[in-house]
Amino acid sequence: MRVPPWLILSCVTIGCSSAKPGDSSTPDGGATDGGGTSDGGGTDGGGTDGGGTDGGGTTSDGGGTDGGGTDGGGTDEPLLGPELEVSDPLVLPVPTATGLPVVRGFTVNARVHPHALPAVWRVEYGETDAYGSVTPDRALPGKLDAWFAESWEDGPNGWQAGIGGEQLTHFPTGGPTGGAFVRYTDDGGWGNDTNHYDGIGAIHLGPYAYLGNYDGGPQAPPLYLGGGFPDLRGARFEAQLRGVGWNARGTELGTWIQGSRDTYAVDLVPEDLRRPNWAHTGELQTAHLASGDWEPASWTLRNRTEDWTFAGTYGSRITYDYGELDSLLGAIDINVFALQVLYVDIFDLPSGSWDMADLQIAYRQRSVLAPSNGGTLVSEPAGGSGAELLTDGWRNGEGRQWRSAAKPEGPLEIEYALARPITLQTLNIHNATDYPSEGVQVEVSEDGGKTWTQVAGGRLPDSHRLGPNYLFLHADAWELDADGIAAWVPLHDNPIDRLRVRILSGYQSDYWGLGEIEAFGEGALEETDDDWYDLTQDLLTDPGTWHFRVVAETEAGVIVGPDQVVVVPGA
Repeated sequence: MRVPPWLILSCVTIGCSSAKPGDSSTPDGGATDGGGTSDGGGTDGGGTDGGGTDGGGTTSDGGGTDGGGTDGGGTDEPLLGPELEVSDPLVLPVPTATGLPVVRGFTVNARVHPHALPAVWRVEYGETDAYGSVTPDRALPGKLDAWFAESWEDGPNGWQAGIGGEQLTHFPTGGPTGGAFVRYTDDGGWGNDTNHYDGIGAIHLGPYAYLGNYDGGPQAPPLYLGGGFPDLRGARFEAQLRGVGWNARGTELGTWIQGSRDTYAVDLVPEDLRRPNWAHTGELQTAHLASGDWEPASWTLRNRTEDWTFAGTYGSRITYDYGELDSLLGAIDINVFALQVLYVDIFDLPSGSWDMADLQIAYRQRSVLAPSNGGTLVSEPAGGSGAELLTDGWRNGEGRQWRSAAKPEGPLEIEYALARPITLQTLNIHNATDYPSEGVQVEVSEDGGKTWTQVAGGRLPDSHRLGPNYLFLHADAWELDADGIAAWVPLHDNPIDRLRVRILSGYQSDYWGLGEIEAFGEGALEETDDDWYDLTQDLLTDPGTWHFRVVAETEAGVIVGPDQVVVVPGA
């Protein structure tokens, strides 16, 4: 893959800016498609790079800041301003379905180090270096502090492979530590997927799960990571891999993502929903299969187009039309293929099998109840233990669950205050694997807890045939809009500042437990990692010569990148 040349800028004191006298100020008014930005209905930009550099040196704080406070009783430390790295833009167009307009414009790629402060970024652009247009601010997402783990101890657990979903076999023993694993076996060509032939080429479908809110049927129900829209910008994957007579024949293994270009609509209507697909080709994992032994593998889904290949959309089928990487990776509402078989030659097919065990994914923490996003536990039942584990980013499991006092009597109430008013969109209440609770209610308040309104409730499962990752109650809401489109709507009409869970009953009399309480919505100020974030954004423009520059901002200062020029070709 091409390593981009980076220009490195830093802003290291409060209030600093690299803008020169006479530079144009940031104008009001967003851009429009066909001369402006394509926001794709997606979310804010981000993705970490493990604190390292990306083909170009940079200074990295590496140790965080003390938040402007005292250091062991000493004097206040100044906040570190953001640092910025800017790479060359990539020129569109990309493959689109037959008969659809060509996507024209360019993609901006950059990186910012916020030094653990909430940050926004934007792009100023125009036909001259006076710019004149600016994209809406995009906030960096929260910390890589939410976790999903699958051991497959209970079976395939909602994971499938192949076009028919039947190319994944579960083994209860024989894994790297003697435990369970799953095996992908190539079908010898019956499962050739040529839907992306004009982009990445033919593929074979590796192990996948519906991490978002898309219902894959009885064997693959949604997992509702991130409330149904998990943010995988900068997500870190770990797994154990082993080849079993695997003959790659030139193929490679890379992660694959599929989501809705516009997350406004539910998957009921309209009929022309667009679902872009991207392949992560910057950190391939094929080499781990060569030895025939179990090997640890890890990779990061960095939010930069150099690491990805748009899958393409072969022929006249519009479903897989192009969509911006940042918008898709930041809110994957359909599925993720942990590893996909890429670059298949249908005349020289791969053969054999490969195994996967102990999958773990770290992704962006977006729950407004998380301490890093402004949630504060203000009340819990007396005598319980582990209340801090209810917002630690883990669904459940040993050492990750709250438990009540002995012989509880309901209702038991757990209450959170929010640092900012939140428009509540979705909820997940995860049960404990030990001493599970049964009946629950979720209530919200707009006035600091003076009055409460119930927004969700029901019975938590105490077991599930697909394993403990499905021990949850999920709540969301949708309505038909004026155009007859089923659109997501808030769970409560007005912004809220408190949320509480009432546990009414349990399956056992000794104790009641919960695994995790998650609430998702708009309005939180999310703390960031003290690390580099990758940024990417499409600007859809007319053909011609365009100037642009990247601007990043935290409370410690503003940093402005250099003027860059890109030529967008015509027909």
